[in-house]
Amino acid sequence: MNPIDAFIVAGGVPGPKDPIYSETRGGPKTLIPINGKPMVQWVIDALDEAETIGRIVVVGLDEASGLTAVKPLSFFPDQGGLFQNVVAGIHGLAALDPEAEYGLAASGDIPGIRGDMVDWLVRESVSKNLDVHYVIGGREVVDKRFPESRRTFIPFRDGKYCGGGIHVISVNKNIAVPKIWDRLGEARKNPARMAAVIGPKIMFGLLFRRLTVEGVMKAFCRRFRITGRAVFAPYAEMVMDVDKPHHLEVMRRHLSARGQEARDDGQTERKREEQIEDERRADGWTEPDREGDRAFQYSNRAGHKRDREMRPESGPAGGKPVEGNEEPGMDGAGGGSGRARKTDGWIRKDAEASARLRKMGEGRGRRIFAVLAHTGDTIVLFPAVGLIWLFGQGALKAGAWKTGLALVIGTFVTGLLKLAFKRRRPDGKWGTFDRLIDPHSFPSGHANRAAVLAVLAILYYSPIAAAAVSIWALAVGVSRVALGMHYLSDVLAGWLVGAAVGLFF
Repeated sequence: MNPIDAFIVAGGVPGPKDPIYSETRGGPKTLIPINGKPMVQWVIDALDEAETIGRIVVVGLDEASGLTAVKPLSFFPDQGGLFQNVVAGIHGLAALDPEAEYGLAASGDIPGIRGDMVDWLVRESVSKNLDVHYVIGGREVVDKRFPESRRTFIPFRDGKYCGGGIHVISVNKNIAVPKIWDRLGEARKNPARMAAVIGPKIMFGLLFRRLTVEGVMKAFCRRFRITGRAVFAPYAEMVMDVDKPHHLEVMRRHLSARGQEARDDGQTERKREEQIEDERRADGWTEPDREGDRAFQYSNRAGHKRDREMRPESGPAGGKPVEGNEEPGMDGAGGGSGRARKTDGWIRKDAEASARLRKMGEGRGRRIFAVLAHTGDTIVLFPAVGLIWLFGQGALKAGAWKTGLALVIGTFVTGLLKLAFKRRRPDGKWGTFDRLIDPHSFPSGHANRAAVLAVLAILYYSPIAAAAVSIWALAVGVSRVALGMHYLSDVLAGWLVGAAVGLFF
């Protein structure tokens, strides 16, 4: 087969609230140094090694980045967004070769990939005559290779998977239609818009784990009038992108170990060559000239220089870099003095109390907390209130209308507060769908809705009903912390907001 061209999406500058900001300090994420060279250079090197790749296009950076390749390398400017850069990459490959059928799309933050992995994907895909070959990784594959990665997986009926950072796509007008990517880009962090884009059937199917990977892919392709399939990656490196500081440390250790293996192999090979040359000299051979080989050796002085220039000596505001489960606060910053120290102390106590509650959600008790948490879901409460309003009579019907309106207002206020504070959820594996469509935790929407119902029950119903609903509201809030979806302060704030909304009615 003929080689195909590839583009790398390498633009994007993390903001101060991004988990990886402590490593970038205002620069592109893909230029974070890893073991002597920028993260995206590892991706370029893998494409350089691949026999199935021809030319390489980097979208989002320019020549000043210092990136190099043996193969033809060109640069396209940043288009202002992830999906816009994807479209630019597709058009860039089409401009390089108007007759091209396929291209490879790679993210600049998957430094673990190798040339043989790229070759496997391309050879596995180009003969299928489809528009999109979307790579996903199973939890078993990822956890076996990177047990400390703490990746977020989406639950399907046939397993738990996460999306990859490298795909094969058709370079034609069907897949490069801007409205497809624009709609996805606008919706990817908004649950309502995402439901409108991919369809509520898919959303609810994923939520209740009724859909398979193949079913979702078929529905998605049918909606956007393209053809495609999911490619189950046998290599965890294909889905191991760097989004958080602990991902960066995982990859640094991984690539360091890979380099040591390569050095060990090289030493073994040199010893074998020396033995052969000794035998040749004993037989009258002369030592071969190796000057030509030296000309091809890679020098990473520039990489070491970039490493020294870009690596921060300390974390945010003089503190250590934010790691793993450490909670940097609602604005991603720490350190300082006076009020800042008091805030840090409050955040630390909040994290410690939350960690103690999370231990309750381990083991057999996890299912109980999961059931309690789901009773506070929007898709449970709103239909229930709607049914009461639809079939109820008299005071029951009027109460359902008031309750529904209070829940809507409470949900709206909570949504605005989440957008204002943008506090990241705690790391965890439970609730992957919620984490995907709503990554913010402050305040807790579940606690808010539960408090609204509790206050209304106290105001308008019998003491027994009020006590029962109040206990349920407490249980819902605690369950969200126990499952690792919220910090304790998120739940307390949710209860306060919900109580205020309930009292308004």
